[in-house]
Amino acid sequence: MTTETFHLTVVIIAGVILLMQLAVLSAILLGVVKLSRTAREKTSELSGTIMPVLNSSRELLTSVNSLIAKIEPRLDAAATDLATITRSAQAQAVRFESTANDLQQRVHLQAVRIDGMATSVLDSVDYASRKVTDAVRGPARRVSGAIAAVSAFVDTLMKPAPRRVVTPTPASAPVDKDVVV
Repeated sequence: MTTETFHLTVVIIAGVILLMQLAVLSAILLGVVKLSRTAREKTSELSGTIMPVLNSSRELLTSVNSLIAKIEPRLDAAATDLATITRSAQAQAVRFESTANDLQQRVHLQAVRIDGMATSVLDSVDYASRKVTDAVRGPARRVSGAIAAVSAFVDTLMKPAPRRVVTPTPASAPVDKDVVV
């Protein structure tokens, strides 16, 4: 191979490569053109759909802003009133808690006082019952003993007398005083 042929072969290969690059770039260009057309069409459709929504939302935002501007002083007044009510409720809750605590202390003191009174009354009743029991027990024992004695006496009188067997003592037997049995 000669140099010329070699150069010619390289040039032909380079030309074919360039033609292939041209074909690829042309295909890319056609794809980009189609994509651009599709994007324009979709953009115009979207613009046709979105623009009325955007226009109506502008009108809505304008009316909302005017409504907020009208309501804002009322909302501020309501917030101020709510804060005042909250403070008042808190102060009343503190007063109620203080009153409840005071009432609880008073009830506790009264309960302690009533407990002391009940204990004193029960102690007095216990003391009185012991005294009454002691006062009744002594005479009751004496009366019971007297009744038992009368009953024994009456029983003794009601029984027939036992018969006595008389044994004659010998008259002639000398009595020895020194005999111990």
